[in-house]
Amino acid sequence: MEPTALLDRCWGELVAAQTEPGHPWRLGVLATAGPAARVLVVRGVDPTAGLLWAYTDIRSEKVEQLREVAWGEWVFWHPEQRIQLRVAGPITVHTDDALASAAWAALHPWARREYATLAPPGTEAGTEVARVDEAAARAHFGILRCAAQRLEWLQLHVGATHDRVRCIRTDEGWAITRLVP
Repeated sequence: MEPTALLDRCWGELVAAQTEPGHPWRLGVLATAGPAARVLVVRGVDPTAGLLWAYTDIRSEKVEQLREVAWGEWVFWHPEQRIQLRVAGPITVHTDDALASAAWAALHPWARREYATLAPPGTEAGTEVARVDEAAARAHFGILRCAAQRLEWLQLHVGATHDRVRCIRTDEGWAITRLVP
C-alpha cells in the first residue's frame, strides 16, 4: 500500500470508529504520564486537522496527569486486519468552551449520569453512590483532545513480512517513513 493511501486509511478507520459501536477502533487505550493507561471511547475525529477526542470526568486521575504532562498516546488494535495504530501528540483538556458545551448538549441524559457523582472517579464507593444535580455534573464533564503529531501503523502478516510505517506531522503535512517491523 502506498504510504499516503495508508495515512488516509488510518484516518478513515478512526472516522468510522467514532460512529460505529462495533468498530474495533471505537475503544482505544490512552496512555499518559505515570505511566498509566486506560480504555476510552473515541467520540470525535477530524482527519484534516489531525484531531481525535474522548469524553472524561475532569476530576479523574488522567486529567491530573495531563495537566502535568500534556502528552498522550492512543493505541488501537484491529483483530481481523491484524493492524495496530498508535497516535501520539499533545492533549488539551476542554471544559468551559464551545467544544465541551456542544458535546454536553448532544449527550443523552442517561450518559450525563456518569458525570453526576459527588465523589470523583476512582473513589471507594459504598452501596449507594451519591449524586449531584445536572449543573454540577456539567462542571465535571470535559473533553480530551489529541492533536496527532505521530501515527505509527503496524500490520502483522501470517507467513509474510510485517509492515510498519511512521507518519510525523510537519509544517508541510505528514512525513511518511517505512520502518523495519
